[in-house]
This record gives sequence, C-alpha cells and structure tokens, in this order.
Amino acid sequence: MPQDIEFDLPFPLRVSADMESARRRNLDWVRRQGLVGGERSVDWYTSWDMPRLAA
Repeated sequence: MPQDIEFDLPFPLRVSADMESARRRNLDWVRRQGLVGGERSVDWYTSWDMPRLAA
C-alpha cells in the first residue's frame, strides 16, 4: 500500500482540550491492564500517540 498519499480534509482541525488528561489516563489504564511491561514497551506504545488520534 502506498505511504505517500495525502488526504485533504474540508474542515479545520479540532483537538479536544482534554487531550493531555486523556493521555495520562490512557497510559495509566494500559499499565493497570498489563498491556505494557517495561519502559521500552511504554516508550513504544506512547510513540503511537493514541490519545491524539482520539482527540
């Protein structure tokens, strides 16, 4: 699948004002669930920036 495709969105980008709080809660949750082990796993998971994707 090509990786150089751009999508033009016809509306302005909006980001939730709660994104940083969601980021902390998300990381707490994945740790409590045992989805990340050591710091290397945490670093890899946080590089995905899932809260920003959701925000």
